[in-house]
Amino acid sequence: MANGFHGSLERMPGALFRAMGTLVLQKKDCAREALAYELQEHLETLGVDYHVRTLKRQLTGSVSSVPPEVQGAMRHVLLRANGLRTDLDIDQALRTAGLWVALENRRPERLSSERIVPLAQLWLLFNRTESKRGLALLLSERLARQGVHIKVDPLQNILAGKQPLARREVHEALLALLTVYGIASEAEARERWQKSQKEIAAYVEDRTLEPARRLADLAIAWKLRNHQPSSGQLSLILQEKLRQRGIDRCLIQIQKSVDGRFKHVRRALVAEMEGMLRQSLPEGHDLTAEVAAAAHKQIQQIDLCWVDAQPIAALAKKWLEQHPDTSQRQLSIRVAQSARRMGYASSPSTVQPILGGYKKRTRGFIYRAMLKQIPGARDRILHEHILPSQWAESILARASRPAADDRRAAPDRPYRADRLATGDGRSAQGDRPFRAATGRPPGDRTDGGERRTPSNRSDRPATSDRRPAGDRALRPATGNRSDRSEGTDRRSERPWGV
Repeated sequence: MANGFHGSLERMPGALFRAMGTLVLQKKDCAREALAYELQEHLETLGVDYHVRTLKRQLTGSVSSVPPEVQGAMRHVLLRANGLRTDLDIDQALRTAGLWVALENRRPERLSSERIVPLAQLWLLFNRTESKRGLALLLSERLARQGVHIKVDPLQNILAGKQPLARREVHEALLALLTVYGIASEAEARERWQKSQKEIAAYVEDRTLEPARRLADLAIAWKLRNHQPSSGQLSLILQEKLRQRGIDRCLIQIQKSVDGRFKHVRRALVAEMEGMLRQSLPEGHDLTAEVAAAAHKQIQQIDLCWVDAQPIAALAKKWLEQHPDTSQRQLSIRVAQSARRMGYASSPSTVQPILGGYKKRTRGFIYRAMLKQIPGARDRILHEHILPSQWAESILARASRPAADDRRAAPDRPYRADRLATGDGRSAQGDRPFRAATGRPPGDRTDGGERRTPSNRSDRPATSDRRPAGDRALRPATGNRSDRSEGTDRRSERPWGV
C-alpha cells in the first residue's frame, strides 16, 4: 500500500518486475516507453506519482529495485494483457518463457518498519518483564549467530518505529520468536495484534517516559508526610508495586529516579508514587496542594538530608561537660525522645554512636534534636554542615532565592548567606552553640577569610579629593597632561602601586 505521494520506502528486487515486463512486451509487441506510460497511468489511480523515466530505467535494469506498488502495477498489466488470473498462472508463464525467477531473488532486502513494530509490541506484551532494549539485545545476539551484525541501538530504533527501513532478517527473527506463542505467520500476528490493542496501549503507557521532576516532588511529599528519610525503603516499596504491574526494575535505578538523578522516568513509576501519596493523605486533602506545600517546608526537607556528624559530637561533648551528672547514654535517650516528638523514629542505640563521634554522617533531624537540648539555641542547621547532594543543593537554592519584595525594598543591601540559618534579617545566632563548642570566635568565618567590616573596608577617596565632573567636561581635549603630576593615579591622586 502506498505510504506517501511517491509510494512506500520499501524496495523489492527488480528481477521479477523485469521478467513480467518482458512477457508483456512479447504479448503486446510494443515499445518499452509505451509500457512505462501504461504503468504510470495505473499508478496514478492508486495515488502514486511516478515518473516515466524512472520506470524505463527500472525496466532496463539500470535501477535494480522497485517499490511494491510498481511491482503490483506490472502484475496488474500482465494479468490484463495475457488473460492470466492468478500468481500461479504468472509463474507457469514465466517458466514456459524461460524467465523463471527463484524465490530467494524475489525477497526484499529491506522492509518497512511498520511491519516490524506490531510484531515487537506483540512480543513485549507476551513478555511484560522485558523492555524494548532487552528485545533489541536478544535480536542482536540471534542475528549475530546468523552472520548479520546489527548493533543494539539501531535495533532499538527499528523496534520503536524511528527508522523507516529495516533489514529483512530482523522481520524473520521476530517471527521466529513469536512461533513459541503459536503464531506461525505475519498475517496471524497482525490479527492477534489488532485484538490486543487495549493491552498494548496500557503496556505502552506504563513505559512512557516523563520528566523526573514530578516523581522527585511526589517522593519528597511522601517522605515528609510519613517522616521517612530513606529513599532505599521507598524504592523497595515501589519495586514491589512495579512487579505487580509486570515491570521489573533494578532497585538502584528506582532509587536514583526517586532522588531525581535521572532526567526521565517511567510513567508507571509516577503513577505508583501518586497512589502511595494519596493513601497516606487524610481524607479531603488534595494531592497537588500537598506537593506544593511540601516544596515550601525547607526545614523539614533539611531534616531528611545527610549532615556532617562531627558538629553534633562536638555539641554533645560540650553539653556533657556542662552536665557532669548526665551520661552519654542518658543524653542519647533525651535526643531520641526529641526526635520522636518531631515525628521521626530513632532509638538511643542509634543516636549514641553519633554523639560519641563514631559516625561520619547522619540525618538532619538528629542534628536538630541535639540542638533542642541546648537552652536558647535556634534549631536551625548551618548550611556548611549539610553534605553535598543533588537534593540538598536544590533545597538550598530555593532557600537562597530572595523574595521579590525584599529586592524591591533594599536593592543595594548585600545578600548574606549566613542569614539563611536564622530565617530573619539579623546576623546569624544559630551558630553560637557550635562556635562555643568548637572554640571558634564569633566573628571568624568558616572559610578562613576576613570578615568585611567598616574598620577594615578599604575606603574610597572623598569626592572633594577628585576633580569635579564639570571641570573635566570644560577642560580642552588636548594630549598634554602636564597639569597632572607624573606617577599619580588619575582617580585617587595617589602614587601607582600604593
